[in-house]
Amino acid sequence: MEWSYGKLETPSNFVGELETDPDSAPFWEGLAVGEIRVQHCNLCGTYRFPPGPFCLNCGSGRQVYVALNSTPRLFSWIVVNRSTHEDMPAPYAVAVVEYEEGVRLPGALRVHADVRKLDIGMPVKITIETGRRPFIAVHVGEGEECNLSSADRQYPRM
Repeated sequence: MEWSYGKLETPSNFVGELETDPDSAPFWEGLAVGEIRVQHCNLCGTYRFPPGPFCLNCGSGRQVYVALNSTPRLFSWIVVNRSTHEDMPAPYAVAVVEYEEGVRLPGALRVHADVRKLDIGMPVKITIETGRRPFIAVHVGEGEECNLSSADRQYPRM
């Protein structure tokens, strides 16, 4: 199977204006100061993202925001090949990472290694890119040469 994308671009700012509400504002405020904050239920201990007014596990409205400190792992990724906006040139990659607390977050995937080294469950490094709209960047294989072309890509088994 041919799997060739060339160089993946990561837009410096995602499209659109940042809109917050009382539930999501602490998350965005955390990104602005370099923290990934998610809701934590004071009643049952469940972590939650995306945020909402009530705990999805017990229905409590007693939630606080806490910073995630555990090691995130690669849960999934996708390469987008068709641009839908001039500020987001294709191809670019998006990842979902999972923290030990069970929370999954999306982010812009930056592969600094051979794409064949991507594997579900591998530890990743997270950085927060700031600008008009901050976002999470997921780094894989930092410090290694990036090769995003492969004729023998093996996909992880689920």
